[in-house]
Amino acid sequence: MKKQGEEVVVIAHDAGAAEVLAAYVRKHADRSRFVSYVAGPAARIWRRERLSFFRISSSPVRIRHLIRKHKDASLVLLGTGWMTHIESDALAEAKKQNIRTAVYLESWSRYRERFGYPHIGWQKKLPDEVWVGDRYAIQIVRRQFPKTLKTRLVPNEYFAKIVRKHRSRTHSKKPEKPDSILFLSSIDKVTQGAFEALMHTVAREKKNRTVCLRFHPADDRSRFDAIIKKYQQVKVRKSREQDITNDLLQSAIVVGVETTAMAVAALVGKKIISILPEDRRSTLPFPLILRARNLAALTRFLRS
Repeated sequence: MKKQGEEVVVIAHDAGAAEVLAAYVRKHADRSRFVSYVAGPAARIWRRERLSFFRISSSPVRIRHLIRKHKDASLVLLGTGWMTHIESDALAEAKKQNIRTAVYLESWSRYRERFGYPHIGWQKKLPDEVWVGDRYAIQIVRRQFPKTLKTRLVPNEYFAKIVRKHRSRTHSKKPEKPDSILFLSSIDKVTQGAFEALMHTVAREKKNRTVCLRFHPADDRSRFDAIIKKYQQVKVRKSREQDITNDLLQSAIVVGVETTAMAVAALVGKKIISILPEDRRSTLPFPLILRARNLAALTRFLRS
């Protein structure tokens, strides 16, 4: 039987938006005919979620042909990427073909920069709609973008799914009390310094705590090896879990710089410490996140 509903073309590469878009596709699979084109980290996410997809090339010529092939689609839905130009090239071509476009902004930082700001004419690269998952993001969009840009509040199904799974597994059986510290890596340049600050603090505590290191999808798994070797007295476990829920269940404290995964940890009620340089403004809109600007604050937060 032919699937009913309007055709929605989904294009994704980077992990952050891909998680949200994949969860959206699964949630609304009975309403629309989704045709997904993915590459890079997004391909692993689509496979994990058992969603059908086609591989997309980074070739601008192939992207142009792909979009033209779906000129009758009701919507082209994308994230924004920093690793490739796949999403931005697809967005530009969809706009040329007068196909309605929507971009889901999955975090709370560098909104305008994703579309070319501060270069002249960056506003011409905006989609027809911007989708966000909470009221904090809507406020940012209203401050930074033209008032004519349509903004939609679309629930973040990825966040909702993790919260449901975490609650279900927490209540289904009484788990052992988690005692490890989960460090969430990110692409941020100060991440290695933050990880070393954590390792230094834990080593001085002498409490025999385990640090679980969860890598960003774009990480090299040897990225922190020199720091781990320097603090050999601290037990470090490199997570291989695809599902962050498993790492969260085993952790008492979550530490990182600023990453969307920390927002997930906040939603399930974990104690979270954000290690930020003194001149760095926080972008995560969660007031309960502890901000450690120096080693003394980090030590105090870990002990409390």
